[in-house]
Amino acid sequence: MFAGRLTRVVVRSLDWCAAGIPAGNRLPDHLSVGVRGEEDAYFHMRRLGYVIVYRNYRTPRCRGEIDMIGWDGDVLCFVEVKARTSHDVKTPEAAVDRH
Repeated sequence: MFAGRLTRVVVRSLDWCAAGIPAGNRLPDHLSVGVRGEEDAYFHMRRLGYVIVYRNYRTPRCRGEIDMIGWDGDVLCFVEVKARTSHDVKTPEAAVDRH
């Protein structure tokens, strides 16, 4: 439990330090919200006991990605993370399609 918290603090600290360094290819705000949401979901699922085996999985045959693939006991789970800064946009369920 302590190692997970320490890792999270280190990652957040590095993110904070990186925010002060000018970069030419910085992510737009809406994408950085998504990255932060996926990071939070990853640590949350680890605390719940999931074993995450892959993050941001892409296949050359289909467009899109699977945010996380992991095991919950003997069940393989495919996870789509939807992070929002406002409730004014469509629901997370409406943002997931077949692709």
